[in-house]
Amino acid sequence: VPIVLVEHDLQDDSPWPFVGTNNFDVGKKIGELVSQYHKAPVDMAVVYSDKSPGIYAERELVEMGINSHLGDRMAGPISSMKTDLNPLDAELLMYHLLRDEPNINTVVFTDSNDTLAATQVVIDMNLVGTVQIIGFGIEQPMLEYIEKHILLGTIAEDPRQIGFNAVKALKELREKGHTPSYVDTGVQAVTRRNVDQFIQAGGDYQ
Repeated sequence: VPIVLVEHDLQDDSPWPFVGTNNFDVGKKIGELVSQYHKAPVDMAVVYSDKSPGIYAERELVEMGINSHLGDRMAGPISSMKTDLNPLDAELLMYHLLRDEPNINTVVFTDSNDTLAATQVVIDMNLVGTVQIIGFGIEQPMLEYIEKHILLGTIAEDPRQIGFNAVKALKELREKGHTPSYVDTGVQAVTRRNVDQFIQAGGDYQ
């Protein structure tokens, strides 16, 4: 049975074909986004989630990518946090950060639902700008938050390319018996500079 892994690689000796995003590059894009808009020092928390297990499984690569770009702009080690499958978990975590972690000035979310929930907390508490929030995904509300300077930016994967290349790899496995072991479908940072393109495209990857 032909098998292709999508967005979540396995630590295994078998050469599983993998289609998806390089999580080191995800971290680099986060670092680039922060460096464009955020003055040093950066005191960062990255919030992983059981809702996005692929990124959580490779969290070391994400943080290596962030540190490779920001370097000495970082105030200290990245604080790693995690939400579960509860849709309210991100809200509770954001309340905790705003109340108990005043040193953290940048929060990165790796799930789109968590991004929207946490951003709503900041809006409801009238604390926009207290911390800079970087999200994950290109849902329309997120793009509007970037346009209004509520979100610093968001990280966009290309789901169309992921799906296309996964089917292409399966076809090659069935017909030829082999396919490239890794297909990187790319990642992009959506910021105030390019958000209009995504809004005009209805939230499609550019």
